[in-house]
Amino acid sequence: MIQANSHVFIEIDGSDEALVSGGDIPCKYSSVYSSVMGRGEATYLERIDEKAHGLQVLMKHQTGREFTFTEAMVNSVGVVQIKVVDYTAKRRRQLEQDIIMPPLTK
Repeated sequence: MIQANSHVFIEIDGSDEALVSGGDIPCKYSSVYSSVMGRGEATYLERIDEKAHGLQVLMKHQTGREFTFTEAMVNSVGVVQIKVVDYTAKRRRQLEQDIIMPPLTK
């Protein structure tokens, strides 16, 4: 699919999401959030060293630890590189007067 159309759109949401109560006025409800969205070009990485580097960066970011990948490990996964060409970011912080709703139960 990426070979046919390499144009991608990404969205990364922050972990600060919460619903803000509007009380009895439905249009006063809001949310606390942060997000980054962007357009880019995706390519599959083929070279072992490029794929290993991508996996190392990902694992360092996710765990804070350094990892070494064997060639077999690298060959067992596909790694896609996204070069972001345009992005935007938005955030609505929690205000002092906000009443945060408890999470909905299923």
